[in-house]
Amino acid sequence: QGGIVNAEIVDNYYDWYINFWADQVRSKKCEPQKILKEQNAEIRMDMIKACGLESLLDGLDHKVLDTMGDYQLLGIKINQTSCSFLKMVNPTTGSIHIEGVANEAKTVKDAIAWRIGAQNFVEPKAGT
Repeated sequence: QGGIVNAEIVDNYYDWYINFWADQVRSKKCEPQKILKEQNAEIRMDMIKACGLESLLDGLDHKVLDTMGDYQLLGIKINQTSCSFLKMVNPTTGSIHIEGVANEAKTVKDAIAWRIGAQNFVEPKAGT
C-alpha cells in the first residue's frame, strides 16, 4: 500500500513540476533562486534546461573572471557565498555547461588543472 501512495505523490509532484515549468518557459520567467533550492539533482537539471543556462546566469549575481578559447571562469554568488564555475562548450555537440571548481582557481588554466587533478595546467600537444 505504501508504494501506491508514494507513486501517487511522485506522479502529482511531476505533474505540478511539468505544468509549473511549462508556464515559466512560456512566460519567459526564470527564477534562479527556486532552481537553486531544488534538492533533487535531476529535477534541478531539468529546470535549468527549461529556463536555459544563460537565463539562469542572467538572474544570478555573476561575473566572468577569465576567458580562454571556449572556456570561461565564472564567479557566481549563491546564498551570499562566492563560488567558482568553469563554463565550457562541448566541442563535439556544441552544448554549453558549467561545473563547480575550486574557489582558489584564478584563471581558466587553474580551473582546468583542478578538474583533472593536476598541480599546473599543461598545454595539450597537437594530435592528443
